[in-house]
Amino acid sequence: MIELQAESRRREADDIVSFELVDPAGELLSPFGAGAHIDVETVDGQTRQYSLCDSPTDRHRYVIAALREGEGRGGSKWMHDSVQAGDTIRVGAPRNMFSLVGGAQHVILIAGGIGITPILCMAEHLASAGRTFELHYCMRSMRRAAFVEKIRLSDYANRLTLYVSDDASTPTFEPRRVLGMPTAARHVYVCGPEGLMQRIVATASELGWRSAKVHRELFVRAPSATATHVTDAAFQGEPASSGQIYDVPPGRTVVEVLAWYRRSDVL
Repeated sequence: MIELQAESRRREADDIVSFELVDPAGELLSPFGAGAHIDVETVDGQTRQYSLCDSPTDRHRYVIAALREGEGRGGSKWMHDSVQAGDTIRVGAPRNMFSLVGGAQHVILIAGGIGITPILCMAEHLASAGRTFELHYCMRSMRRAAFVEKIRLSDYANRLTLYVSDDASTPTFEPRRVLGMPTAARHVYVCGPEGLMQRIVATASELGWRSAKVHRELFVRAPSATATHVTDAAFQGEPASSGQIYDVPPGRTVVEVLAWYRRSDVL
């Protein structure tokens, strides 16, 4: 864990606040890839995971966003109520279980609600690399739409399609139309509520997409475990923004368990 300073705090949407974290001495931060997240240590010593949502090319800051969840485990409430600009917090090094796969000629990015955070980082990376992609962003209301203005002002604004449940002027999100028929050169990445992610995975399977080309985010809640090492204690994996928990039993690795879920069409 290292100590970083919250250089700024910004309201992005109803119940969503972003924080720009920098090294107090102005040092460069550890590099990260699109889709990465960091652990944040809360005031009671617990850790919570937050996706990095800025460009991976900027090593002067980490930008994270927190959705205030009334029934959450306390991390989002602490971030919203207690962390102010100028405060120092402890964070872990970036980790990535949702990285972009090399070689894809076209990428379909799908975000629901606060799931925009890792998807935004991917869009920033793909745009800077000159790669082709499209960005689909689903939300209940524009009041809950974080980072929309940032995207609209970006050089990839024309790749964005918004789907707003309470706004009939926006298109209806139709997974079959968004995904289309699979090709060897296309990959899809989705992050958001569990219902949305399962809908995308199920639709992709119906259309004949290979599971290796459909990616969704899982955070690992395991203080002493890694993705590839067997542990003696059980721990849990948690999809970003959903709260649904997947058990990783003793004697198994995260990779093995996630592979089992995928084969079983749970993921």
